[in-house]
Amino acid sequence: YERNQDFDAAIKLHKQALAIREKTKVRHPRTAESIDSLGMASYHAGAFLRANRLLQKALNMRFEILGRDHPSKAKSLYHVGLSHVGLRQSQSAINSFEKALQVLQVQSKDSYPELIDIHTALARAYAEESSVLPSLGHFEHAYSLWKKTQIDSRLGVQLMSEIEQMRAHIERLQVSKSGDEGTFPSDWIDCKAAISAPDHLEDNGHIYSVPHRGEAYVKLARECSRHGANVSALGHVEDAIECVREVNSVSQERLVELYYVAATFCI
Repeated sequence: YERNQDFDAAIKLHKQALAIREKTKVRHPRTAESIDSLGMASYHAGAFLRANRLLQKALNMRFEILGRDHPSKAKSLYHVGLSHVGLRQSQSAINSFEKALQVLQVQSKDSYPELIDIHTALARAYAEESSVLPSLGHFEHAYSLWKKTQIDSRLGVQLMSEIEQMRAHIERLQVSKSGDEGTFPSDWIDCKAAISAPDHLEDNGHIYSVPHRGEAYVKLARECSRHGANVSALGHVEDAIECVREVNSVSQERLVELYYVAATFCI
């Protein structure tokens, strides 16, 4: 019924299944599973408040029965986070998704699909909060995991599209300077100014030369990396390398250092 989007029928069946399990196995993992399924059917039907209540109940039951770090708790936390998204409670959703990642911190190939879902959900939740760099970082992390599995080609296309949209959004915010205070780190705009300024342009006591531009790229790379956006970070380091190679006075040791930095973002 859920595949046919007949959620009312699905909810009815899940309620019947739950009633049977609660009669025989009140505090049992399968009872928690039935509550979780009923909660997700309610979520898909748009009953987000009821879904949140049921999914939180399933989470608490799994925690009590199975313990803090059981993998099924990650699934429950992810579902609770989705219900918060439905309720437009982005920060609560982020908290649930982050906790789900902590449960799955020992990453095995079997957990990649679940991790992709959680990173993607986190990216979208951070975007709702206008936290553009963390959003980009989680999108890129989800895409890097997808590349290891390639379980669904359409998912890869969708993730790449959302990455490109977020990068374009970041560029628009930087050009218009319309981002809310705190959207970017304090020195992010200064770095972008150093990159876009003509050579040897003096502005507010700063001389924006080619070496200065190279170091600005490095700072941007580090900030992207801090938020997990390693693909974007690698692009900035490669730009820094190109800047440094243009200047004869820059030591070869600095160039070697940048190659090492770039290599870390490739892993």
